[in-house]
Amino acid sequence: METTRQRIIFVDDEPMVLSGLKRMLRGNRNEWDMDFVDCGGRALEMMEEKPFDVVVADMRMPGMNGAELLKVVMKEHPNTVRLILSGYADQDLVMQSVGSTHQYLAKPCEPSNLKSTIDRAFSLKASLGDSNVFDIVSQMEVVPSLPCLYLQVVEKLRDPETDISEVSEIIRQDIGMTANILKLVNSAFFGSGRKIADVDEAVTQLGMQLLKDLILVAEFFSQYEDDPLVAKAADSLWLHSQEVAGIAKLILESEGASVADKEAVLVAAMLHDLGKLILTVNFPDEYGQLLVRCAEKGESLIRMEKTQFGATHAEVGSYLLGLWGLDEKIVDTIALHHKPDQSVNADFGVLTAIHAANAMANARSKSPDWCGSRKLSKAYLELLGLVERVAVWAKF
Repeated sequence: METTRQRIIFVDDEPMVLSGLKRMLRGNRNEWDMDFVDCGGRALEMMEEKPFDVVVADMRMPGMNGAELLKVVMKEHPNTVRLILSGYADQDLVMQSVGSTHQYLAKPCEPSNLKSTIDRAFSLKASLGDSNVFDIVSQMEVVPSLPCLYLQVVEKLRDPETDISEVSEIIRQDIGMTANILKLVNSAFFGSGRKIADVDEAVTQLGMQLLKDLILVAEFFSQYEDDPLVAKAADSLWLHSQEVAGIAKLILESEGASVADKEAVLVAAMLHDLGKLILTVNFPDEYGQLLVRCAEKGESLIRMEKTQFGATHAEVGSYLLGLWGLDEKIVDTIALHHKPDQSVNADFGVLTAIHAANAMANARSKSPDWCGSRKLSKAYLELLGLVERVAVWAKF
């Protein structure tokens, strides 16, 4: 049986670059159908003639630049994954493309990085199976984008000569971000025993990689501060996510987990329910009513989301984070935190901790309108030989 091959279009005004891409990707001809064009206008004409799964555009092109092209693609072909190649000098154009671009790739782009990014987009689609997450996302008028401050820090970190003080200065320019970063570094998760009040010290304590991820977390939540209804939901999710992070960290520590897992679990915990916020923003009436019915009747939120929207908040959140290029462990954790038994990796780790901590935090909630699963996957815990450990974790 013949399988449908993925379609990719590459857009760059420099013939030498297009030739290089063709040579670089020659080995993928059996799995991808690829077109190479030299301008945005021609790319849009071809996209009208036949659908493409991915568009990869250079940022700096005459006539229609990459930012302008991807804005049109977002509007007219919302199910197409949008990637952009940008250099360090493209900062202003990068800011113009926020909201229309799923991921930014640095120029010059390593072949392995480009291939893995495209492969990840396809694997995300395959992993979602019969989910209608693509249809849901294409209906959304407000799809969150990679935050501006996050992009600025990423650009800085591309430069090996970047000093910590330069990153601190970027953060200090945003008062709200400064407050959120200090709030996170002073949370119970880190348990430093003393209050950190200075951005430089916070940056030093966190390290560059964790800092970058926490900027993404903090800025994601801050995108919705201007809407009172959404801000209330964001505040609730922020508090719930912090509680999940604290419990999950203690679970990992009790089982002797690695430092890497303990850092990854904070980001996973803070973002595990971001799909709820995205659905609230885009479908306020429908999703609000669904949450009310869920809280009143005690029904499964996941089942109700699947029935009404065709996709769950976990699928929506993991899909977008996957396209943004977050660590696969975090993306998989968010996708499977309600159904860990479907994971291909049957090992104790971040997914185990988030699954258990989320259920425990939900069970402890005293809010009558809070809707979250309290159910643990017995089959998954039995597979890992951890059923008896649940009673210990419940005390955290």
